Amino acid sequence: MKEFHLTERLMVGHPVIDGDHQQLVDLVNASTRELSAGNHAVFMELFADLVELTKKHFEREEEILASLGFPNTPAHSHYHLEMQDELEARLMRYEQTGKYDDPQTYFYDMTQFVIHDFVTKDLEFKSFMQEVL
Repeated sequence: MKEFHLTERLMVGHPVIDGDHQQLVDLVNASTRELSAGNHAVFMELFADLVELTKKHFEREEEILASLGFPNTPAHSHYHLEMQDELEARLMRYEQTGKYDDPQTYFYDMTQFVIHDFVTKDLEFKSFMQEVL
């Protein structure tokens, strides 16, 4: 199974945000490996960790953006709420049904989630951050 890697292009230039992003990528890769191996209990632990880290990451990122005076922080926060809801719904579905996506679908969905957050949304503030830091 392929793994997702955080490249320089996906970094925003803030050590806390980029560090969180690396941890998220690592959890996507680790949880995908466990799902592929059929280790559902370990997968669920890792996926729950991914959901929790995402929540904390969004909170940290919003605090950083607000402290730097990023003008689109409210819209970015709204986007974060939607993304968090999606992850929590997936976690609840897994917990309630005991049915999991096949590894390729899971990996694709999670990498798309990460790419959408890093590329589509976070790169909106990358140039702002480079100017103020």
